[in-house]
Amino acid sequence: MKLKPLAMLISSLLLAGCAGYIDENPYVPSKNNSTNTSRPAQTSKQDGGNQGGEAGDTSVAPGETSSEPEEEDFTYTVCLMLNGKLYNEDDLEECQVVFYDLNRKTEFPVDFDEDGYAITDQLDGDYAIHLRNCPEDYTYDPNIYFVDYVNKYTEINLIPLIPLLGTGKTPYDDIYKMTKVGTYRYTIKNKRTDLLYAQFEPRKSGVYTIETLCDIYDDNIDPTVELYSGSAVYKNLDNPTVLNDGGAVRKGGYTKNIKYTVKIAQEFIGNVFAYGLRATVKDGVYPIYIDFRITYLEDYIWTDIKAESMESTVPEFKTPDLTGAYTYANLGGLVFDGKNFVYNQADGFFHYKTVDGPIVCADIDSPTQFLDVSLTHVQDAGNKNLTVSDGTENYTEFICTIYKRRCNSAGRCYVTMELKEFLQKYSDSQLLFQDGNGFIEYETHHYAAEPDQWLWACGFYGVA
Repeated sequence: MKLKPLAMLISSLLLAGCAGYIDENPYVPSKNNSTNTSRPAQTSKQDGGNQGGEAGDTSVAPGETSSEPEEEDFTYTVCLMLNGKLYNEDDLEECQVVFYDLNRKTEFPVDFDEDGYAITDQLDGDYAIHLRNCPEDYTYDPNIYFVDYVNKYTEINLIPLIPLLGTGKTPYDDIYKMTKVGTYRYTIKNKRTDLLYAQFEPRKSGVYTIETLCDIYDDNIDPTVELYSGSAVYKNLDNPTVLNDGGAVRKGGYTKNIKYTVKIAQEFIGNVFAYGLRATVKDGVYPIYIDFRITYLEDYIWTDIKAESMESTVPEFKTPDLTGAYTYANLGGLVFDGKNFVYNQADGFFHYKTVDGPIVCADIDSPTQFLDVSLTHVQDAGNKNLTVSDGTENYTEFICTIYKRRCNSAGRCYVTMELKEFLQKYSDSQLLFQDGNGFIEYETHHYAAEPDQWLWACGFYGVA
């Protein structure tokens, strides 16, 4: 794959970065220009003249100094580096360095020679450097390399592309999944492609930046990202946070890169940060490629979080193996109505209809009608789904040990007041119901008023 003109969670923890601009005549930090002494020898332009020993000889005798000023070297040199070594593979034959004149807004392409260097003495001024036909399976940051009168040599660092898993066509089963820091490439094949869906699944806590690497000098592709709150199984697609800035941009340019910061506490490892990527194209030519870079900056500890391990205050009991049909709390309809269930203070359990009615049970160690896994295994993927109330209450021991041993052989347990409170908090933290946009509402069209959300995992044995 050759690079064409460069042209995707997400939870409420994502923070958009501040907009950045690159001036038409930027100050070029010296760190962008290599001091590598292994570069090829450069020769100055010559304006003729006679050689030593002939008339007009300007040679200097030993011990003397010349009053002639040294000629300025106008040779500009660019090379590619991969893992600290010069890149001079055969595919450089199709690659060119493009010198973009920052004053005249013109381009001057230069081929690489057989040694892996692009050298020219035909230029004089300040230039931004970008590539045409970057080597296959690699990319680079097209917006940070410059040469000028003082710094005439630069090395462009190639970045290996990490393959994407999935198709990106849907926000769930086919979503692009990323677990590593690095750079990924999204391909928009035609103008009918509306959105590509992706999610970042970090494996360690820390501060991360996520940014697009569209070429601001090619200035043809303008990306936009939609951030979605939610989880791996549900994403609120109707109310995204839209980002279209924060990264590299030329003043007055068409291309505005995106850059934002993700702060991930250890308590939320296993959660996903999901987004949709779209782009507009100035020249209308497809396919287009958008490179997305995820960078780990530093460790992050959410000092405000003190997740208390929740304990049970209910005397030990065992739910019996009950007979008869099991009826879910929605009673065969699409609405969970709390008025159908009452709490019996005498026995400490919820009942259907009256305090003497069938005792309400919850699926604890067995899948519910809405989840493919049981609550006792919902964290097997490494997430913190049983830590609720903004990360302050950890119900892992409460569910996976205490209430698991209270279940019958079917994995169901009588619902106490404290279990009802957990089920309500779990629904809130996982956005099972959210004014018609929650996971259960969106996927199955069931509905529950705010106080009745705890019923999502409940039912009872007996005839309704």
